[in-house]
Amino acid sequence: MKHRIALVIGATAAIITLAAGSWYVSQNEVLDSSDDPSPTKDAVTQDEAVVEGTVLDEDGQPIEGATVSRTPAEGETGDSSEEVIATDAQGHFTWTVSPSTYVFTVTMPDGSNRATETVTATRGETTSIDITLDG
Repeated sequence: MKHRIALVIGATAAIITLAAGSWYVSQNEVLDSSDDPSPTKDAVTQDEAVVEGTVLDEDGQPIEGATVSRTPAEGETGDSSEEVIATDAQGHFTWTVSPSTYVFTVTMPDGSNRATETVTATRGETTSIDITLDG
């Protein structure tokens, strides 16, 4: 079972997930309007991997509210989950998984278009992908 804790210290907020004796920071973002408001890289335990991505339209603009799901690629034994997450206002999503190869499926907020991307998540690393939806 995973537990998520929101932690706010000064101008920084983090979402911390505790799972089976390990932890990771799934989001760490600056809350003020400083010159560099971009999130810092995720902290990943040695037994996990992170896949982060941005969903864009054909003009390169982020898509808020696109749904993202993942399944292990054929023949792989990675995490199988029915969980679906939505992209934020910048079209961004982050998923912490067991190392394996996954098929990520992204769908427009209105369900009108879908794209898939196969990604290998490497132990202890963050893999970044961009997925473009036509449409």
